[in-house]
Amino acid sequence: IGIGYFSREFAKWERLEEKNIAAALLKTVVSTMAPQISTIPLIWMYYYEIPVYSLLVNLLVLPGMALLVALAAVAGIVGLAFIKLALFPAGGAFFLVKAYEFICDLTLKLPGPLLLYGNPGRLRMLICYAFVLAFFVTASVLGKKKPKKRHFSALVLLMVPLVFIRLPSNSVNMDFLSVGQGDCCVIRVSGKKAVIVDCGSTSASLIAKYRLVPYLKYNGIDTVEAVFITHPDKDHISGILELLSDIDNSVRYTGTVRVKRLVVTPETLKSEKMAEILALCEEKGVEVLTFLAGDVFWAGELSMTCLYPAKAQDTADNAGSLVFLASAGSYDALLLGDSGTLAERAVLAAAASGLFELPVDLLKVAHHGSKNSSSEAFIRAVSPTVAILSYGRGNFYNHPNPIVVERLEAVNALIYKTGAGGAACFRLR
Repeated sequence: IGIGYFSREFAKWERLEEKNIAAALLKTVVSTMAPQISTIPLIWMYYYEIPVYSLLVNLLVLPGMALLVALAAVAGIVGLAFIKLALFPAGGAFFLVKAYEFICDLTLKLPGPLLLYGNPGRLRMLICYAFVLAFFVTASVLGKKKPKKRHFSALVLLMVPLVFIRLPSNSVNMDFLSVGQGDCCVIRVSGKKAVIVDCGSTSASLIAKYRLVPYLKYNGIDTVEAVFITHPDKDHISGILELLSDIDNSVRYTGTVRVKRLVVTPETLKSEKMAEILALCEEKGVEVLTFLAGDVFWAGELSMTCLYPAKAQDTADNAGSLVFLASAGSYDALLLGDSGTLAERAVLAAAASGLFELPVDLLKVAHHGSKNSSSEAFIRAVSPTVAILSYGRGNFYNHPNPIVVERLEAVNALIYKTGAGGAACFRLR
């Protein structure tokens, strides 16, 4: 569509019909712009970001495309009979492609090489292409009445960038991703920032590449303010290890997410399971912080208050999981990791001391709904409006335990199961 219709319309412009160098250069620019104008909204829709210098790259690449195709065709034909002779045209094609790759890599070193927007949504897409249609209609009308003025129809295209303007938002969203047998909670705060609490799985691999990072880019998030690791079991850290392996903490966005901080308990910091993650933090410039009961982390309108463990009780196993009260405005959410009865007592004691009020709005049920957590007394006291059970379908541990589900149903909690329904997403404020 871009090449067939845009280029045809641009070709009717008076200046492009002239026979001089300026017209030839303009024609090259226009022929490069034509497919990009029609495809940029789709690129945003499915890849969530666009290369800012793509127009410049295409100006350098497109003139040699005919040669590239010809060399490849010759190599294919000659290779049917004389494979060694085909190496010459194939070699030419290879070095031409490598030159293109060098140009693309070079643009990533320029200021602001990629613009991360996130998914624009269908409505913006429809409005965008409505302006594209208006451009053609306007060009057609002007072309009939004042052929020399038809280039003014391009002014309609200036409205397209306005469609993608997003107003600042102070909303806070808490999303529990479906990662199989494991946990992954992402809290989106103002702008392009987020906080992650655990990300790991024992039943799915590459969850950062195929689930966490696409989710972050879909929402236009380029910076993670903090990654909280409740404890260092694989089903809570495997995705964090993947994420840290691929981040680029440079000032400018280059296509990978930036991570500022890692937050753990002192005992988790000493665990052998954390060695590789801590080495990556040092290599990538990620600050490492320790958290204990009473500590608070702020990210925009979100506060993360540690309720457990206290200094005298910290361990690196399930019993030592970090427990948080995540608050945004009047909304309170309890995130329990894989904690047990000791943590439950600490949470109830914190509530009794006036640190927060019961019942809570949201509860991330401890240990994937294991029978070793979520005592009846605790569930009755917390009495959440919404309960999240994060687990993998058909898991070896038979999570969640039916007794835990019954306890949640007894307090009329709305139960969301990642193993049955996928990701569960909530707006806190």
